[in-house]
Amino acid sequence: MRIAVVHASSTALQAVNAALTQQGEYDVLWSARDGADAIRRVAEIAPELLLLDVSIAHPDSAEVTRRIMARSPCAVVLLAERPQAQTGAIYEAMGAGAVDVTTCPVLDEAGRLATAEPLLAKLRTMAKMLGHAHGPHSARAPGPRRVGSADQKLIAIGASTGGPQALFKILAGLPPALEVPIVIVQHVDSEFSTGLASWLQDASGRRVELARSGSRAEPGGVLLAASNDHLVLTARGTFTYTIEPRELPYRPSVDVLFSSLAEHWPAPAVAVLLTGMGRDGARGMKRLKDAGWYTIAQDEASSVVFGMPKAAIELGAVEHVAALSGIAEAIVRACA
Repeated sequence: MRIAVVHASSTALQAVNAALTQQGEYDVLWSARDGADAIRRVAEIAPELLLLDVSIAHPDSAEVTRRIMARSPCAVVLLAERPQAQTGAIYEAMGAGAVDVTTCPVLDEAGRLATAEPLLAKLRTMAKMLGHAHGPHSARAPGPRRVGSADQKLIAIGASTGGPQALFKILAGLPPALEVPIVIVQHVDSEFSTGLASWLQDASGRRVELARSGSRAEPGGVLLAASNDHLVLTARGTFTYTIEPRELPYRPSVDVLFSSLAEHWPAPAVAVLLTGMGRDGARGMKRLKDAGWYTIAQDEASSVVFGMPKAAIELGAVEHVAALSGIAEAIVRACA
Protein backbone atom coordinates (compact mmCIF):
# COMPACT_ATOMS: atom_id res chain seq x y z
CA MET A 1 0.00 0.00 0.00
CA ARG A 2 1.39 3.40 -1.05
CA ILE A 3 1.39 5.79 1.92
CA ALA A 4 2.31 9.44 2.49
CA VAL A 5 2.80 11.02 5.91
CA VAL A 6 2.11 14.61 6.98
CA HIS A 7 3.12 15.77 10.45
CA ALA A 8 4.42 19.03 11.87
CA SER A 9 6.79 17.23 14.25
CA SER A 10 9.99 15.75 12.87
CA THR A 11 10.08 13.31 15.81
CA ALA A 12 6.57 12.10 15.03
CA LEU A 13 7.53 11.68 11.37
CA GLN A 14 10.46 9.52 12.44
CA ALA A 15 8.18 7.38 14.62
CA VAL A 16 5.57 6.91 11.88
CA ASN A 17 8.19 6.11 9.26
CA ALA A 18 9.84 3.63 11.62
CA ALA A 19 6.51 1.89 12.20
CA LEU A 20 5.83 1.68 8.47
CA THR A 21 9.27 0.58 7.32
CA GLN A 22 9.60 -2.17 9.91
CA GLN A 23 6.58 -3.91 8.40
CA GLY A 24 8.10 -4.24 4.95
CA GLU A 25 4.69 -4.11 3.24
CA TYR A 26 4.15 -0.35 2.99
CA ASP A 27 5.70 1.95 0.41
CA VAL A 28 6.28 5.38 1.96
CA LEU A 29 6.12 7.75 -1.02
CA TRP A 30 6.93 11.02 0.74
CA SER A 31 6.44 13.06 3.90
CA ALA A 32 5.53 16.70 4.52
CA ARG A 33 5.59 19.11 7.46
CA ASP A 34 2.70 21.50 6.66
CA GLY A 35 -0.72 21.51 5.04
CA ALA A 36 0.12 23.45 1.89
CA ASP A 37 3.01 21.14 1.07
CA ALA A 38 0.77 18.13 1.64
CA ILE A 39 -1.85 19.40 -0.83
CA ARG A 40 0.84 20.05 -3.45
CA ARG A 41 2.55 16.69 -2.95
CA VAL A 42 -0.69 14.69 -3.14
CA ALA A 43 -1.46 16.32 -6.49
CA GLU A 44 2.00 15.42 -7.78
CA ILE A 45 2.41 11.90 -6.36
CA ALA A 46 -0.89 10.48 -5.17
CA PRO A 47 -0.79 7.92 -2.33
CA GLU A 48 -3.45 5.34 -1.65
CA LEU A 49 -3.47 6.45 1.99
CA LEU A 50 -2.48 9.74 3.61
CA LEU A 51 -1.59 9.80 7.32
CA LEU A 52 -2.36 13.36 8.43
CA ASP A 53 -1.51 15.11 11.69
CA VAL A 54 -4.82 16.42 13.03
CA SER A 55 -2.98 19.49 14.40
CA ILE A 56 -1.31 20.40 11.10
CA ALA A 57 -1.39 24.08 10.11
CA HIS A 58 -1.14 26.26 6.99
CA PRO A 59 -3.93 25.18 6.36
CA ASP A 60 -5.46 23.01 9.08
CA SER A 61 -6.30 19.31 8.80
CA ALA A 62 -9.96 19.88 7.86
CA GLU A 63 -9.05 22.22 5.01
CA VAL A 64 -6.23 19.94 3.84
CA THR A 65 -8.67 17.02 3.76
CA ARG A 66 -11.33 19.07 2.00
CA ARG A 67 -8.96 20.20 -0.76
CA ILE A 68 -7.48 16.76 -1.26
CA MET A 69 -10.91 15.13 -1.54
CA ALA A 70 -11.95 17.77 -4.08
CA ARG A 71 -8.82 17.62 -6.26
CA SER A 72 -6.87 14.39 -5.70
CA PRO A 73 -9.02 12.03 -3.59
CA CYS A 74 -7.33 9.42 -1.46
CA ALA A 75 -8.03 7.81 1.89
CA VAL A 76 -7.07 10.10 4.79
CA VAL A 77 -6.41 8.74 8.29
CA LEU A 78 -5.83 11.30 11.04
CA LEU A 79 -3.00 11.00 13.56
CA ALA A 80 -3.89 12.31 17.03
CA GLU A 81 -1.54 12.70 19.99
CA ARG A 82 -4.10 14.04 22.49
CA PRO A 83 -7.49 12.70 21.33
CA GLN A 84 -9.55 14.17 24.17
CA ALA A 85 -8.10 17.64 23.59
CA GLN A 86 -8.43 17.46 19.83
CA THR A 87 -12.07 16.40 19.49
CA GLY A 88 -13.21 19.44 17.53
CA ALA A 89 -10.39 19.24 15.00
CA ILE A 90 -10.79 15.48 14.62
CA TYR A 91 -14.48 15.55 13.77
CA GLU A 92 -14.24 18.64 11.59
CA ALA A 93 -11.63 16.81 9.49
CA MET A 94 -13.71 13.62 9.45
CA GLY A 95 -16.65 15.68 8.30
CA ALA A 96 -14.46 16.94 5.46
CA GLY A 97 -13.70 13.38 4.37
CA ALA A 98 -11.08 11.82 6.61
CA VAL A 99 -11.74 8.10 6.83
CA ASP A 100 -10.72 7.49 10.42
CA VAL A 101 -8.43 8.50 13.25
CA THR A 102 -5.78 6.70 15.27
CA THR A 103 -3.13 7.57 17.83
CA CYS A 104 0.30 8.58 16.58
CA PRO A 105 3.22 6.27 17.43
CA VAL A 106 6.04 7.72 19.54
CA LEU A 107 9.72 7.12 20.20
CA ASP A 108 10.91 6.39 23.73
CA GLU A 109 13.80 8.21 25.43
CA ALA A 110 16.29 5.89 23.75
CA GLY A 111 14.83 6.67 20.33
CA ARG A 112 13.14 3.27 20.01
CA LEU A 113 9.67 2.86 18.53
CA ALA A 114 6.85 2.59 21.08
CA THR A 115 3.03 2.33 20.91
CA ALA A 116 2.90 1.59 17.19
CA GLU A 117 0.24 -1.12 17.31
CA PRO A 118 -2.85 1.17 17.06
CA LEU A 119 -1.50 2.62 13.81
CA LEU A 120 -0.52 -0.76 12.41
CA ALA A 121 -3.91 -2.24 13.27
CA LYS A 122 -5.60 0.68 11.50
CA LEU A 123 -3.43 0.14 8.43
CA ARG A 124 -4.39 -3.54 8.30
CA THR A 125 -8.05 -2.54 8.31
CA MET A 126 -7.49 0.11 5.65
CA ALA A 127 -5.69 -2.39 3.42
CA LYS A 128 -8.86 -4.50 3.41
CA MET A 129 -11.16 -1.55 2.84
CA LEU A 130 -9.29 0.10 -0.01
CA GLY A 131 -10.12 -2.63 -2.51
CA HIS A 132 -13.70 -1.37 -2.96
CA ALA A 133 -14.69 0.66 -6.01
CA HIS A 134 -17.12 3.52 -6.44
CA GLY A 135 -19.19 4.62 -9.40
CA PRO A 136 -22.57 5.80 -10.75
CA HIS A 137 -25.82 4.47 -9.40
CA SER A 138 -29.51 4.12 -9.93
CA ALA A 139 -32.29 3.59 -7.46
CA ARG A 140 -36.02 3.32 -7.15
CA ALA A 141 -38.11 6.40 -6.48
CA PRO A 142 -38.94 7.14 -2.84
CA GLY A 143 -42.05 5.76 -1.22
CA PRO A 144 -44.25 7.81 1.11
CA ARG A 145 -45.30 5.09 3.51
CA ARG A 146 -44.99 5.40 7.29
CA VAL A 147 -43.58 2.86 9.68
CA GLY A 148 -44.25 1.53 13.15
CA SER A 149 -46.61 2.53 15.93
CA ALA A 150 -45.49 5.14 18.46
CA ASP A 151 -43.75 2.70 20.80
CA GLN A 152 -42.17 0.70 17.99
CA LYS A 153 -40.47 3.45 15.99
CA LEU A 154 -36.70 3.55 15.67
CA ILE A 155 -34.15 5.32 13.49
CA ALA A 156 -31.05 3.22 12.78
CA ILE A 157 -28.12 4.96 11.08
CA GLY A 158 -24.82 3.64 9.71
CA ALA A 159 -21.94 5.85 8.56
CA SER A 160 -18.22 5.88 7.87
CA THR A 161 -16.09 8.31 5.85
CA GLY A 162 -17.50 11.81 6.28
CA GLY A 163 -20.06 10.46 8.72
CA PRO A 164 -19.59 12.75 11.74
CA GLN A 165 -20.57 15.88 9.84
CA ALA A 166 -23.43 14.06 8.10
CA LEU A 167 -24.71 12.75 11.45
CA PHE A 168 -24.60 16.25 12.92
CA LYS A 169 -26.64 17.67 10.03
CA ILE A 170 -29.29 14.95 10.34
CA LEU A 171 -29.59 15.15 14.13
CA ALA A 172 -29.74 18.95 14.03
CA GLY A 173 -32.36 18.77 11.27
CA LEU A 174 -34.79 16.59 13.23
CA PRO A 175 -37.43 18.60 15.12
CA PRO A 176 -37.24 18.40 18.94
CA ALA A 177 -40.82 17.12 18.97
CA LEU A 178 -39.72 13.96 17.12
CA GLU A 179 -39.02 11.81 20.16
CA VAL A 180 -38.05 8.64 18.33
CA PRO A 181 -35.08 6.56 19.55
CA ILE A 182 -31.98 6.70 17.37
CA VAL A 183 -29.13 4.18 17.26
CA ILE A 184 -25.94 4.88 15.33
CA VAL A 185 -22.90 2.94 14.17
CA GLN A 186 -20.12 5.24 12.98
CA HIS A 187 -16.80 3.65 12.04
CA VAL A 188 -14.46 5.09 14.66
CA ASP A 189 -12.14 3.49 17.20
CA SER A 190 -13.55 3.11 20.71
CA GLU A 191 -11.09 5.59 22.24
CA PHE A 192 -12.62 8.34 20.08
CA SER A 193 -16.29 7.44 20.60
CA THR A 194 -16.68 9.47 23.80
CA GLY A 195 -15.44 12.58 22.03
CA LEU A 196 -17.77 11.93 19.09
CA ALA A 197 -20.79 11.54 21.38
CA SER A 198 -19.97 14.78 23.19
CA TRP A 199 -19.39 16.65 19.94
CA LEU A 200 -22.65 15.41 18.40
CA GLN A 201 -24.61 16.32 21.52
CA ASP A 202 -23.12 19.81 21.74
CA ALA A 203 -23.48 20.44 18.01
CA SER A 204 -27.01 19.04 17.53
CA GLY A 205 -28.70 19.76 20.86
CA ARG A 206 -29.89 16.14 21.14
CA ARG A 207 -29.04 13.81 24.03
CA VAL A 208 -26.31 11.49 22.73
CA GLU A 209 -25.03 8.65 24.88
CA LEU A 210 -22.65 5.78 24.34
CA ALA A 211 -24.48 2.47 24.07
CA ARG A 212 -23.69 0.17 26.98
CA SER A 213 -24.44 -3.50 27.45
CA GLY A 214 -28.04 -3.46 28.66
CA SER A 215 -28.94 -0.09 27.09
CA ARG A 216 -32.45 0.30 25.71
CA ALA A 217 -33.71 2.56 22.95
CA GLU A 218 -35.39 5.49 24.71
CA PRO A 219 -37.69 8.09 23.08
CA GLY A 220 -35.69 11.16 22.09
CA GLY A 221 -32.38 9.52 22.97
CA VAL A 222 -29.45 8.77 20.68
CA LEU A 223 -27.29 5.70 21.29
CA LEU A 224 -23.86 5.61 19.67
CA ALA A 225 -21.81 2.42 19.31
CA ALA A 226 -18.89 2.74 21.71
CA SER A 227 -16.74 -0.32 21.15
CA ASN A 228 -14.58 -1.93 18.50
CA ASP A 229 -16.88 -4.92 18.96
CA HIS A 230 -20.24 -5.03 17.17
CA LEU A 231 -23.35 -3.41 18.66
CA VAL A 232 -26.41 -5.69 18.47
CA LEU A 233 -30.00 -5.76 19.68
CA THR A 234 -30.88 -8.85 21.72
CA ALA A 235 -34.14 -10.78 21.87
CA ARG A 236 -34.80 -9.06 25.23
CA GLY A 237 -34.86 -5.67 23.56
CA THR A 238 -31.55 -4.49 25.03
CA PHE A 239 -28.32 -3.67 23.24
CA THR A 240 -25.05 -5.44 23.85
CA TYR A 241 -21.70 -6.04 22.14
CA THR A 242 -20.29 -9.10 20.44
CA ILE A 243 -16.85 -9.85 19.05
CA GLU A 244 -18.33 -12.07 16.33
CA PRO A 245 -17.97 -12.10 13.40
CA ARG A 246 -14.25 -11.58 13.99
CA GLU A 247 -13.25 -11.43 10.32
CA LEU A 248 -15.08 -8.22 9.44
CA PRO A 249 -12.73 -5.28 8.75
CA TYR A 250 -15.45 -2.85 9.84
CA ARG A 251 -15.67 -2.67 13.63
CA PRO A 252 -18.27 -1.89 14.81
CA SER A 253 -20.20 -3.13 11.77
CA VAL A 254 -23.37 -1.54 10.41
CA ASP A 255 -24.29 -4.89 8.82
CA VAL A 256 -24.22 -6.63 12.20
CA LEU A 257 -26.39 -3.99 13.89
CA PHE A 258 -28.90 -3.85 11.04
CA SER A 259 -29.17 -7.65 10.90
CA SER A 260 -29.87 -7.83 14.64
CA LEU A 261 -32.58 -5.18 14.28
CA ALA A 262 -34.17 -7.15 11.44
CA GLU A 263 -34.32 -10.15 13.76
CA HIS A 264 -35.37 -8.56 17.05
CA TRP A 265 -36.97 -5.11 16.63
CA PRO A 266 -40.74 -5.61 17.02
CA ALA A 267 -41.94 -3.71 13.92
CA PRO A 268 -40.62 -2.15 10.70
CA ALA A 269 -38.87 1.18 11.33
CA VAL A 270 -36.41 3.49 9.50
CA ALA A 271 -32.82 2.71 8.49
CA VAL A 272 -30.37 5.20 6.98
CA LEU A 273 -27.02 4.48 5.32
CA LEU A 274 -24.70 7.45 4.95
CA THR A 275 -21.42 8.30 3.26
CA GLY A 276 -18.65 5.76 3.73
CA MET A 277 -15.89 3.72 2.16
CA GLY A 278 -16.57 0.06 1.46
CA ARG A 279 -19.77 -2.00 1.54
CA ASP A 280 -20.66 -2.20 5.22
CA GLY A 281 -24.39 -1.90 5.83
CA ALA A 282 -25.62 -3.06 2.43
CA ARG A 283 -26.50 -6.63 3.38
CA GLY A 284 -27.95 -5.61 6.72
CA MET A 285 -30.09 -2.95 5.06
CA LYS A 286 -31.37 -5.53 2.58
CA ARG A 287 -32.51 -7.66 5.51
CA LEU A 288 -34.29 -4.66 7.00
CA LYS A 289 -35.97 -3.77 3.71
CA ASP A 290 -37.13 -7.37 3.28
CA ALA A 291 -38.58 -7.14 6.80
CA GLY A 292 -40.61 -4.07 5.83
CA TRP A 293 -38.33 -1.26 7.04
CA TYR A 294 -38.19 2.06 5.21
CA THR A 295 -34.62 2.36 3.94
CA ILE A 296 -32.85 5.59 2.98
CA ALA A 297 -29.41 6.05 1.41
CA GLN A 298 -27.41 9.24 0.97
CA ASP A 299 -26.95 10.24 -2.66
CA GLU A 300 -23.64 10.34 -4.51
CA ALA A 301 -23.43 14.11 -4.91
CA SER A 302 -23.59 14.81 -1.17
CA SER A 303 -21.50 11.81 -0.05
CA VAL A 304 -17.84 12.28 0.77
CA VAL A 305 -17.36 8.67 -0.35
CA PHE A 306 -20.23 6.87 -2.07
CA GLY A 307 -19.13 3.29 -1.39
CA MET A 308 -21.58 2.21 1.32
CA PRO A 309 -24.75 3.83 -0.08
CA LYS A 310 -23.84 2.67 -3.59
CA ALA A 311 -23.42 -0.93 -2.43
CA ALA A 312 -26.84 -0.88 -0.76
CA ILE A 313 -28.49 0.65 -3.83
CA GLU A 314 -26.94 -1.95 -6.13
CA LEU A 315 -28.15 -4.71 -3.81
CA GLY A 316 -31.74 -3.47 -4.05
CA ALA A 317 -31.79 -2.57 -0.36
CA VAL A 318 -32.81 1.09 -0.72
CA GLU A 319 -36.28 2.60 -1.12
CA HIS A 320 -35.29 6.27 -1.07
CA VAL A 321 -32.08 7.99 -2.18
CA ALA A 322 -31.72 11.54 -0.85
CA ALA A 323 -29.20 14.33 -0.61
CA LEU A 324 -27.89 14.84 2.90
CA SER A 325 -29.97 18.02 3.17
CA GLY A 326 -33.16 16.02 2.58
CA ILE A 327 -32.60 12.99 4.82
CA ALA A 328 -33.95 14.53 8.05
CA GLU A 329 -37.15 15.48 6.22
CA ALA A 330 -37.49 11.97 4.79
CA ILE A 331 -37.10 10.52 8.32
CA VAL A 332 -39.74 12.87 9.70
CA ARG A 333 -42.24 11.90 6.98
CA ALA A 334 -41.68 8.21 7.64
CA CYS A 335 -42.10 8.63 11.40
CA ALA A 336 -45.13 10.96 11.26
